[in-house]
Amino acid sequence: AYSVVLVLAFAVFAQAISPEQKEKMKKLHDECLHETKVDPELVTKLNHAEYTGDGEDLKCFPKCVFIKAGFIDDKGDINVAAMKEFVEKEEEKDKMIEFIEECNKEKGKDACDTAFHSYKCYHEHLVKHFGKNIHE
Repeated sequence: AYSVVLVLAFAVFAQAISPEQKEKMKKLHDECLHETKVDPELVTKLNHAEYTGDGEDLKCFPKCVFIKAGFIDDKGDINVAAMKEFVEKEEEKDKMIEFIEECNKEKGKDACDTAFHSYKCYHEHLVKHFGKNIHE
């Protein structure tokens, strides 16, 4: 199974995206594994809330996927409209926008750091809101 980040994590859990969107995100995931040269095992651990080994390559993996998906720019600034458009279930949009706004208040030292910390924040909100890990 491939790892999932940010909005895909929300949307897969909420069953809010289409099979085509899931396939697009898998492609971006694979491209970013290759481009960042991050150990796939570290990405898997990240997606299971095991935040050890916070190397720069791991921190830049979410940034790569987010940029390719159009969710952030190269400075790490969020594109809320793109994220909203990605979610198909109307009833999930309000909760997801709440997560987006909450998790993008704090900026890291660079775009990789910001994307990494945003992902961790989103994951924590998912567990709190839905009561379980997104990969269960």
